[in-house]
Amino acid sequence: MAESLKMEWLVDDKIGVLEGTNPVESPEVLKQLEREGYVQVVTVRPWPFTMAWRLPDCNLRNFMVRATEPSGLTPRDLFGLNEFCVYELTHGRRVPIWFEDARVREIVAASISRFFADGLADLDRFLAQAMATQRDRFAQLPAEAPRPTGCRLCHDGLCYGDLACHTTDVQGAVGIVRAGRILSAYRAHGVSGQEMARDPRNAAGDPPDYFHYIMFGPGNCTAVDKLVFERIVGHVPSWEEFEANFQPGVRFFFRGDDLRAHPSWAHDGFQEKIRRELALDPWLVLMVVPEGVAGSDELIELARRQLPPDEVASFSFKGMDCRDWARMVYRQAKARER
Repeated sequence: MAESLKMEWLVDDKIGVLEGTNPVESPEVLKQLEREGYVQVVTVRPWPFTMAWRLPDCNLRNFMVRATEPSGLTPRDLFGLNEFCVYELTHGRRVPIWFEDARVREIVAASISRFFADGLADLDRFLAQAMATQRDRFAQLPAEAPRPTGCRLCHDGLCYGDLACHTTDVQGAVGIVRAGRILSAYRAHGVSGQEMARDPRNAAGDPPDYFHYIMFGPGNCTAVDKLVFERIVGHVPSWEEFEANFQPGVRFFFRGDDLRAHPSWAHDGFQEKIRRELALDPWLVLMVVPEGVAGSDELIELARRQLPPDEVASFSFKGMDCRDWARMVYRQAKARER
């Protein structure tokens, strides 16, 4: 019989520090996590960047948190981990966390324990209040300049959050322009979150509730184009396949501060998002259409009829790789920002 996991609980039977070696490198630990009903694991170590991804050969999601050393942890990092725990517990998912560095563990565990200290007597009520007051906590964070992430998937190695973008394929963009609004995947496709979560193309392992939100990435991110490419080819391609067959998605740029003022704004600890729908007017900064993609000419014509002329742009991506494109369109949107 398999041994039980060794866990130091921060919030009883809900949030715990997983002892031992990196679970991602131990098939037996991953199997035991699944046997004990977990659907995810958080690994805090010097990853190149912070992101979530489904682990191979199992049904667990790995929330990879980049942490290089204690001195590199900022209030925004601790905010993200606290909010991740709030969001996950609200949706019924327990949070096991593994740390590579004992000093980082001490700081993060203390932050989570302090955050939840007043909610242990009535956790459900505490979580409801915490979700309702996320915006206030986010607004209290000190301003931070973009920091190098270690990510080599863009030219700058920085995630610029001053502009956020929602990215889709041409067909999806046509629907957005005609409706004048972006809908969550659930509302746009009429497919349940459970079905979408089971889709093999759900490489991030996003849970069902994620599909009730509109997702955004940093304005200069390349991964948003890869996610669209996955939908086009019907499988999860390697970065090498994506780059060899590079085709950008259609980007809708918004100011990060504007999104945070939206009444349906939420934060899951990893990314900011909007529940249900987002009207293009008055939020849109710029829509960028790649030229030369099937259906792009018709989309450009439609967008220029439906939207203000200064909110629509189209560019050729000939001779560009995904990094060139991401940098160029971010700069174009930044130049149009009012």
